Amino acid sequence: MKTVLAYDEDTVPGVDVQTYDARGQAAVVYVNGKPVRPSEAITGATTLLDFLRSECGLTGAKLGCGEGGCGACTVIVGDWDRAANAPRHRSVNGCLAPALSCVGLHVTTVEGLGTAAAPHPVQKRIADCHGSQCGFCTPGIVAAVAALVDNETTVADVEEHLDGNLCRCTGYRPLWDAAKSLCADAREQKCGPKLGEGGDETHHHCETGAKCRSAPAVDLPPLPFPDALRGTKPEAFRRGDFWRPASTRDACLLKKHYGGAARFVVGCSEVAIEQRFRGRFHRQYVSLQGVPSLCDIEKNENGLDVGGAA
Repeated sequence: MKTVLAYDEDTVPGVDVQTYDARGQAAVVYVNGKPVRPSEAITGATTLLDFLRSECGLTGAKLGCGEGGCGACTVIVGDWDRAANAPRHRSVNGCLAPALSCVGLHVTTVEGLGTAAAPHPVQKRIADCHGSQCGFCTPGIVAAVAALVDNETTVADVEEHLDGNLCRCTGYRPLWDAAKSLCADAREQKCGPKLGEGGDETHHHCETGAKCRSAPAVDLPPLPFPDALRGTKPEAFRRGDFWRPASTRDACLLKKHYGGAARFVVGCSEVAIEQRFRGRFHRQYVSLQGVPSLCDIEKNENGLDVGGAA
């Protein structure tokens, strides 16, 4: 029996579909500084990790849990922060993020950070601290640390935020040493446990010979970001079954038109898991990452305005 859709795939009332499609045909993802045009095989259901490994040949990031819990798939995604007039970088779970959500953005993998001959300071410090054994999780940990640590990052920042990467080999101590030794206040740390009221330890303590304090300071270089993306913002586009509207109006019109056949997505922390483990896919994916009112966090006199998709 022929399937009859309850909507027109090529016409959406109130939405300039031709402009969306034209931008989609020209869409590129910048990967390690180079523009890459996704093939027709890349759909709204394709994860960033699958795109990097299958189309870009970059196999550093690995598929571990497939649920965004282990961090083996971690890569760095950068965009242009118009308020700060500077690049903004975030670590992202490649096994969850849609590949097409990175159109107009820059993706840095472990291969783009450094090489064996010229390693990034994070790579070298992890090696010096013996932070890699089987090596499966190491590329993701390198990307997570590189995205987090800069010349102003503190040890407290590392303790608070570097918890999304699992390692079954090292026991974490060498990895903690490597990450903390790169922090601005690493040489101010005191070894041994810090005791709170009642004698309870209040934070992790070092038993490895003050490696954080004795490691030489490193001037961390800025993460790579292509000149072509400076001063830009992601444009609205459609490519196949994936839409990225730039306004709340268009997002609502798309949902109204497609109804239950369309799924709103941002980081895909639920959708990608349903696809991988339950085989539940959607006819249309509508990404909200290009809608400022839904994704931005703004401070005002009353507090914070947090978008519903932030």
